[in-house]
Formats: sequence, structure tokens, C-alpha cells
Amino acid sequence: MTLLALVYCVSGFSDNYQYLTICQTNDETQLELSQIQKITFDSSDMIVSLANGSQQRLPLSSLQKMFFSNGGVNAISSTKDNKSSVMVKDGKLHVEVAEGEHLIIYNMKGEAVFSASQPTVSVIDNLPKGIYIVKTGNKSQKIIK
Repeated sequence: MTLLALVYCVSGFSDNYQYLTICQTNDETQLELSQIQKITFDSSDMIVSLANGSQQRLPLSSLQKMFFSNGGVNAISSTKDNKSSVMVKDGKLHVEVAEGEHLIIYNMKGEAVFSASQPTVSVIDNLPKGIYIVKTGNKSQKIIK
């Protein structure tokens, strides 16, 4: 009975979110909630069954935390210290670099995949889905495409 109540509560809380993010010791996995059919556990793994018939096995020994998020749209918003902005919209990165600022986007390998130091507005649609670090001046933030 308690397990049934827990499952009901978790599904109710997830209604406003698009993703389940699973953080492990050296990795972060983000899964669309609409693609998750069920989550089960065996003695050493969490097993996520997906709508396409595949399964992801994640070792429980390295599991640090799980949380619901709307990770598909993360943005650096304008602030008085940071006039440039980057956001994900419709699967594309929208970049606006303000005058006097230098903006660099890094992939998770640490490679610069975009750089601009002139005032510009760009739409970058050739980057694969993934996690990127955006640096403007002395500020950095993670975005998820």
C-alpha cells in the first residue's frame, strides 16, 4: 500500500515537468518523461524501460540523486552584469552577444564549439543534442539542447 501511494505521489509531482534527470558519480542522464514506461530495480541496478523497447541499466552504487526538471529550455538571461544571452528554443541555440562582451560555448569535452566577440545575433542548429557550457565574461552556465 505504501509503495502504491509513493508511485501515485511521484507521478502526480511529475505532471509539470518534461525530464527525469539521474545524476551518477561521473555521469548525468536526462530522460524525457513521455518516453519512460517503467522504472524497476534489481540487486545492483536501476532499470529504466523506454517506450521504444530499450532499457537503460544504471548502477545503484553510483547513483547520487534524481530529480524532475524542464531541462529542455535552459537559458542565460540578461542581467546587469551580463547583457549577452543564450537560450534553447525549438531545438536550436539562439545566441545574442552584446557589445563589449565575448561569448564562448563549450561542449562537454571542453572544446569550443562557438565563439563571438562582436555584437551578433545567431541561430545555431548544427550542434547535436547535449549539454553545453556557455561563458560570457566571468559568468558560466550550463544549457541543455
